[in-house]
Amino acid sequence: MLTSGTQFGARLRLLSAEREKALLALRGAEFAIAQEVARERAAGASWPEIGAALGISRQGARQRFGDRE
Repeated sequence: MLTSGTQFGARLRLLSAEREKALLALRGAEFAIAQEVARERAAGASWPEIGAALGISRQGARQRFGDRE
């Protein structure tokens, strides 16, 4: 059984706001990782090394970050 729409509306707006904050934080983290990968590549790190540091395969690292070189 549903309670008042106002109660759900306020809670859903809060949920939406929390989602937006989380997405913003995620974008910031992804940007920071991409910058660090670029720095490591410029310093001579290999794709297998970067993949290992990120917990992914070398192919995954190169596919995700290689087009930024």
